[in-house]
Amino acid sequence: MWDEKQLMVDIALKKKTVCENAGLVETCDMVFLYVPQKKFCDECMKTILEERKEHRNRKQREYRKKNYEKVRAIERRSVWRKREKINAKALARYHANKEK
Repeated sequence: MWDEKQLMVDIALKKKTVCENAGLVETCDMVFLYVPQKKFCDECMKTILEERKEHRNRKQREYRKKNYEKVRAIERRSVWRKREKINAKALARYHANKEK
């Protein structure tokens, strides 16, 4: 696809970069324009971000399952602090519906 000699020259002159996926995708030999501090092509970066997001969500699910009572206590405290606002909104909704 690319002329190897010209490609090597472009990489040396920092005009182009080869994706450094480090085994994240089977074989990604994507060549893209040089951007400082950009090591991965867009497709590889998308898969990396999806894996990070899934890992974070899995950890959060495990924590909530393991510490259910602790998490519920925190949620109850936050609701208790906001109870006045919640009641005001409910009352406003009640009066709005009553007028209809």
